[in-house]
Amino acid sequence: MTQGPLGNSPNRRDGPDLNPALLIRDSVLGLRDTNLFLRLAILPAIGMFIAELLLFWCGLTIDIDPTGATPPTARTLLAAFLTYLAYLVFSTLFGINWTRTLLLGPGAVAGFGFQWGLRETRYLLRAAAIALVPAFASMLAIFFVLAIFGQSAITGIAALILVVIYLFVMVRLTLLLPAAALDHPFGLREALGLRGRLAARLLATQILVTLPYLLLLVLFGIVIDHLGLFAAAPYASQFIFLVLNYLFIAVSTGIFAFAFQAILNGRPRGSLTV
Repeated sequence: MTQGPLGNSPNRRDGPDLNPALLIRDSVLGLRDTNLFLRLAILPAIGMFIAELLLFWCGLTIDIDPTGATPPTARTLLAAFLTYLAYLVFSTLFGINWTRTLLLGPGAVAGFGFQWGLRETRYLLRAAAIALVPAFASMLAIFFVLAIFGQSAITGIAALILVVIYLFVMVRLTLLLPAAALDHPFGLREALGLRGRLAARLLATQILVTLPYLLLLVLFGIVIDHLGLFAAAPYASQFIFLVLNYLFIAVSTGIFAFAFQAILNGRPRGSLTV
């Protein structure tokens, strides 16, 4: 692996600093090569678009009552599962290829990179586990807190603490994805052993990217709806949102890719926990 823009000297006792501004800068600069981004994103984006259309044409839409008064139907749950599965498959293809080109160079991925093997399977399983296992554990913990204390201030405080723990666990575990993309032996023990200061900076970086992205989606949706594009060209509008999503995936993937590289280059005496 090459020395990246965030790599620090391995002789530093405190290891990498994971500066949020530098992580975001390097991740955004990765999009300068528009041709490379389009080459790697076009097939996964089209694949996801076709999957969403097929689900829609089959009558499998995600209809959820925002008030919570009506529980989701079996068809809604099936639609949500199939949509998430398609998202996992196509984001895996793009995530691996984007990580490898950022850290190993454009030549690391041949053609469109549209292939599936052991690396892709390992990446997908890790991504699914990272998304589902901590969420399930958190919901189970909240259920027990509710059963013991009911709807009280203690429950609210406990839920807030669990959310913070959940977020810190998530950013640590997400480092397993660039490791899978690079076939690196970086494992669960090392990911969970990442120091709190570094995890906090990584979490702050992701929040600083996610919040503007969500705001952009809301504003863009308002503009498109105001112009009547949703009604006039629903499929084109949907594809535009899909492109925005892949831009966000590219930046988010870049953050963890460069953070992973900096951790490997900057960890003192080969340890992430000292």
